Order: sequence, then structure tokens, then C-alpha cells
Amino acid sequence: MEDSTILTTHHDPGKFVCPPARLQNTQCPAQSLIVLNSPIASIGLLKRVWAASQQIICADGGANRVFDLTSGGSQDESGKFIPDYITGDLDSLDPQVRRHYESQRVSILFDADQYSTDFGKSVKLALDKSPHGEEEMMDIIILGSMSGRVDQGLGLLSEIAREQSAHQIRFWLVSERSVSFILQGPPKAVGRNQPDVHRHIISLACKSDSESKESAEAPSEVEAGARQDKVFTPNVGILPIFGPARISTRGLEWDVSDWPTEMGANVSTSNHVKEPQVEVKTNAKVLFTIEMSDFDSS
Repeated sequence: MEDSTILTTHHDPGKFVCPPARLQNTQCPAQSLIVLNSPIASIGLLKRVWAASQQIICADGGANRVFDLTSGGSQDESGKFIPDYITGDLDSLDPQVRRHYESQRVSILFDADQYSTDFGKSVKLALDKSPHGEEEMMDIIILGSMSGRVDQGLGLLSEIAREQSAHQIRFWLVSERSVSFILQGPPKAVGRNQPDVHRHIISLACKSDSESKESAEAPSEVEAGARQDKVFTPNVGILPIFGPARISTRGLEWDVSDWPTEMGANVSTSNHVKEPQVEVKTNAKVLFTIEMSDFDSS
């Protein structure tokens, strides 16, 4: 029997990258989307995170990425992707892109703070513009790449951890092939007999191995709809990039119990989801990452 005193947090990453049709007549699950100045994997991925967000913020040159992706090709879709704000020091914002969004009455906000990145400035803006109070949890999608410079990728993860610790925010980092998010450790003890782990329940809709192998075959309409709902592959990792941790898991192919993990030693990568829900207990913050299915233009 589970200890009811253990802090339990539920996560549903699929709702932030599900097909836009599934979000019709429902409130957008994310309060903000922050688009970074890094390659965007596909127009299909952009459509999904855009539809899932109540307000859109482009971090400086992130506006270039949106414009270039949506205005190129045989069909110009740039009119469908108008952000609410563009912010940062604006040194990367292309003049042509700036004129385009100014003509669409997008708020372009210069922030001269030299001690924060464009991402940090975007988070500050998201908090300032949010109708939610500081005490209410806020979900923010980050659309960015982890395939470029290593220092920038690690710096982004560090900023995510810092901002999430400072505010009531859950960040969902959507990169080329994965959704990644932090599983927090237990709260600081306020008394004796305090549980030393934090339980996380993660709901996942994953393609089975057989579905992945059959993806090249033409599915029936029913099969296609069911397959589209499964936004993740089974491939998952739990990474102790913020420091050593001890984890226990349930619902993975290779579950562990009170398992020590740290960089340079034991690390859980290339594991596989086997259940609709995965449970992770951890005594320190870790990064949970799961691979997305191919979205094409959906």
C-alpha cells in the first residue's frame, strides 16, 4: 500500500503536443509558448504547440524561425502564426521580419537587461502578462533545439531549473524529437518523519513497437485516428543532470528500485515505456525525457 503522505504530482505531457483537433472547444493547456531562436523541427510540430498555448512569445530571433518556416514553401501560412509578443535585446531580429510583425500589430518589446538571456526575458514577460496569480501553477511550453551548441543546451536546462525553482512554473521543453521536463525532488523537510521522495505519475500515449514497424503501411481510418493519438514512442530517459539522485520506477521495461543515479555513473537512458502511466519516485530533481512520434504536417 502506497504511503499517502508522499507528495504526488501528475503530469500529462501529451496534451501539449497533441493534434490541434483534440483541443477544439477546450481551454489551451499551456499559459504560454516561448519560441527560441533555434531550428523548428516541422510545421506540424509548430501547429501543435501553437494550438496548445494561450499566448505566444518569441524570444528575439525566435520570430525569424517562425516567419521563415511558415512563409516558405508552396503555401504561405505566416498569417496563421502571429505571436502576441517578441522580446529580448532584439539583436537577432531580422528587419524584414520585424516589419512584417509590426504590420500585424505584434508587441515588440526591447529589454536591455544584460544579466538575463532572451529566454529569461521571455519568462519574465510571460509571468507579467499571465492572468494567474503567483501562487497558481503555470505551464509554459518551450520550443527549442538541443542539437546545436552544447553550452547553450546545458545553459538552457540550467535556466529552466532555476526559473522553475523560483516560480510556480512547469516548463515543457519541446525539441526536435523529444518532450523533456523536470521531476522535482521532495520539498524541504519541515519536521521529522517527512517523506524523502517525491512521487510523479506520468500519463503517456505511446506507439507500440508493432505500430512503429507498421507505420509505412496504409492504415484504416480508425487505425489512423488511434495512431495519431499516440504522440510518443516508447523511448524514454531519466537523467540526473542536476546532481545525484535515487530513483524508483514502475511501468518501464527496466524498472529500478531505490537506484542511485548520477552523471559519470548509473544513468537511465534508452529505457522503454510499457504501461499507459509511468511512476517515478525520486529524492532529487531529475530530467524526464520521452521521444515524440513523427508529426509530418498534422
